[in-house]
Amino acid sequence: LWNYTSGAILASGDGILENLCSGNCPVTHPIEMAGQTVVVGDANELEIRALSDGHLLSAIALPGLNNLPSTNGVWWKLASDGSYICIGSKIGLLVYTLAGQITASRSGDYSTAKFFAAPGQVLVALGPAGQNVIESISTVDGASTISPVFSGQFNSWFLDGARFLTNLSTTVWVYSNTGVQQASVALPTITNLTGQGNWIWTYDSTYPYPVDIYPIGSETPALSFNANVQ
Repeated sequence: LWNYTSGAILASGDGILENLCSGNCPVTHPIEMAGQTVVVGDANELEIRALSDGHLLSAIALPGLNNLPSTNGVWWKLASDGSYICIGSKIGLLVYTLAGQITASRSGDYSTAKFFAAPGQVLVALGPAGQNVIESISTVDGASTISPVFSGQFNSWFLDGARFLTNLSTTVWVYSNTGVQQASVALPTITNLTGQGNWIWTYDSTYPYPVDIYPIGSETPALSFNANVQ
């Protein structure tokens, strides 16, 4: 953990940022950082640490939490503002404070849900509430609200969590994170379809690695790039 301005090392220890193994993978130690919080995953617990100097704030114990590949359907995520940690599994969803205390919970199978840990709420797609709705779970008391039914199949959250994308073949819909439709477009491909801010893009990870970036609501790219362009 480095201070960006001074270059000073604030804390150090063992950890693996990304699982790069193949075949029988060992237990890895994922790390996430947001706001003023760093979370380090160990085999059976999460260490919640302060970004300022790396000191330990609390630890959340859960056996098998960070085994990769997952055999128990358990996932965890640090909130985008670093204010809480959520853990999902086949039996429910739990929200923890940085002090390691449970503040909210929901029962149900959240093991394969697609989620975004937004400030104050966990946004859940493809969870127990249904395949074509978004469930918003309050991190204060666990209260749940359900969005209107959306068209297409859920594809991905915007990187900032403000919107999400659905598709039916290459027809793409853009929705607010509350389930309000904002645009519908027909694209030539939906490979690695993603969005952020007022933009969506597609990216093919095979040569020549074409990238197309579209303003929301437009079927004409504002920018196209591939490796053949000099």
